[in-house]
Amino acid sequence: MSEIETRYWGIRLGQGGKFVEHARKGKYVAIGWNDLGNLEWLANKERSWGEARDQLIKRYKDIYHKATEIQVGQGSGQVMKFIRGMKEGDIVIVPDMARGKAFIGRVTGPYEYKADWADGCPYLDRRNVEWIKEVKRDAIPIKLKTSLGSLLTIFSLDRRKQEIMSLIEEGKKAEPLVMVTGDELAKVIISRLFNLKPEKFEHFVTHLLTLVGFEATATQYVSDKGVDVIGTLNPEGLANITLKGSGEADQRAY
Repeated sequence: MSEIETRYWGIRLGQGGKFVEHARKGKYVAIGWNDLGNLEWLANKERSWGEARDQLIKRYKDIYHKATEIQVGQGSGQVMKFIRGMKEGDIVIVPDMARGKAFIGRVTGPYEYKADWADGCPYLDRRNVEWIKEVKRDAIPIKLKTSLGSLLTIFSLDRRKQEIMSLIEEGKKAEPLVMVTGDELAKVIISRLFNLKPEKFEHFVTHLLTLVGFEATATQYVSDKGVDVIGTLNPEGLANITLKGSGEADQRAY
C-alpha cells in the first residue's frame, strides 16, 4: 500500500442491505446518485477539491432542483467522499443487518461508471473491492455497531479503526509452535545465555541461585569484571557455602 494513510468507510447498499449480496458476489461497492451521470470528471485530480466540489454542487442543484440546501450539502459531500476521498487500499464495511452480519473489504480499484452493469444492482457508480472478512452482528463491538447505524450512504469510520482492525485480525492462524527438547533445547538455552548482556546475565544467575536455595544478591552493576553475584547456602545448618561470580566471566566460562 502507499504511504498515504489508510482510511475506513461505511457504505450502505440499499435500505436494509438490499443489494449487499450483489456487491459481495461482484466484488464491488457502489452509490446510487444515478441521475448525476458519469462522474469521471470529478475523479480528475487536475481540479482542486474545492473546484470539483463547487462544480458538483452546481450539477446536483440542477438535477435535484427540489433538494434543500442541507440535502444538497449531504448528497454532494457523500459523492465527493466516494469518488475523491476514497482511494485504493482503504477499508470499507458494508452492513447487512437484515441478515445479521457485515462484510469488510479493501478497495482495489478506482471509480468506475457504466450505464448498465447487467447484474441486477441499479447503482452505477462503483469501486472494486477484495472482500476479506464476514462478521456476525453479535461480534461487532458496540461503538462500531452504533456507527454502522448511520443513515448516510457513505460515512467515515476512521474513529473506529481499532475495532475494525481487531475484527480483521481475529481468527487469523497463529504461527505453529515448534517443540524443542533434549540436546537441541540445551543448545537454544546456552545460545540465549551467551546473547544476554552482562547485567542481564547477573540478574539471571542471582535468580537461578535463589531458586536452588541460595540467599543470593547482585552487587551494583559496574563493568569491571569483579564480583557481581554473591550466593550463600547453609544446608540443614551444617555449613555455609558461598559462591561468588562475575557476569562477564561466567558467560565466557559457561
